[in-house]
Amino acid sequence: MGTKAAPTPAYAYCHTIGVDLYSGRGFRDPVDLAKGPDGTVYVLQRGTPFHKNVLIKVCGPDQEFIGEFGDYGSEKGQWVWPACIIMDSD
Repeated sequence: MGTKAAPTPAYAYCHTIGVDLYSGRGFRDPVDLAKGPDGTVYVLQRGTPFHKNVLIKVCGPDQEFIGEFGDYGSEKGQWVWPACIIMDSD
């Protein structure tokens, strides 16, 4: 009696948002994302132990770069090693 593997979904490339950069409209070491009700995308960028560029990038529903916020550290608005991003109804 053999086992049968479940079929894997096929994905087609659609488009790219951002490029491989540490700041601005680029992403480096993204670990999670959340999509707002208006289509805005929030990407959590964790960085590396050497490049402590921990922040959240914001892109509009039309893939336009809106901005970024956050920083590495232990003060308000800073993170040390974030693993995920969540959004509430607000």
